[in-house]
Amino acid sequence: MRPALFFAVNVPVKMIAGWIELIMKTKLCKICHLIKPLDEFRKNRRQCKKCVKDYTTKNKKKINARRKANRAKDPEKYNAIQRAYYAKNREKLNARKNAKRAADPEKRRSADRARRDRKPGVMEARRRREAKRLEKIRHPEKYRALATKKAKAYRAKNREKIKAQQKSYRVKNLESLRAQERTAYAKNPDKERAQQRARYHNDPEKERARQRKYKAKDPDRARAQRRKSAHKVKGRKNLIMLMAAADILKNKLKKGANDDSRKIR
Repeated sequence: MRPALFFAVNVPVKMIAGWIELIMKTKLCKICHLIKPLDEFRKNRRQCKKCVKDYTTKNKKKINARRKANRAKDPEKYNAIQRAYYAKNREKLNARKNAKRAADPEKRRSADRARRDRKPGVMEARRRREAKRLEKIRHPEKYRALATKKAKAYRAKNREKIKAQQKSYRVKNLESLRAQERTAYAKNPDKERAQQRARYHNDPEKERARQRKYKAKDPDRARAQRRKSAHKVKGRKNLIMLMAAADILKNKLKKGANDDSRKIR
């Protein structure tokens, strides 16, 4: 009997399955040449974590220099990667930082002091920003009033600039703004009419000038809108007259019924 056939016949199936399972759950490190569980390896790596750590410790300066050179070539790429990683693992990173601070607070204090000594202006600016943020949380009404006052002063100072920006935005997004206005009017027509009347009473000459400009720009459309509004007003008047006539007829019928009842008596 051939050796391969003898092996295939005499080795139990369970043992073969166990070997396959062991192979699937382990990996050979190409540096230390030891078979270790998959937990000891990073994803898509053939070096175990211990060997990678030993190599990083021995060649720390070389690795840092290479990383610094790569970052200098394309800083935006690395900043985007760091921001994305922090946004994805925010809770985990904050918990790790807090655990390190709690484990050795004196070390963290000394590191903070060294950073303040190295960059006094930066740390002072950060401290002021944090104090201002906490102050805003404690006194929201005060800072809301200050922000309103500041916004009013800015609008008064840059009125023409703001008008030009608004006009440019309206020209670019005319259709979407008109759709929003139509939706708002359909939702609450009484409020919109009240606002229009208030705007007219506040400055009637300005509104008349605006209407004249609109009529001169597109007379056919203005004429069509006048006819439409006149038709609405006429229909409303007719409805009011019909309701009044119905009330008169109702009162007459009621009065006639009362007169008949008196005659019967």
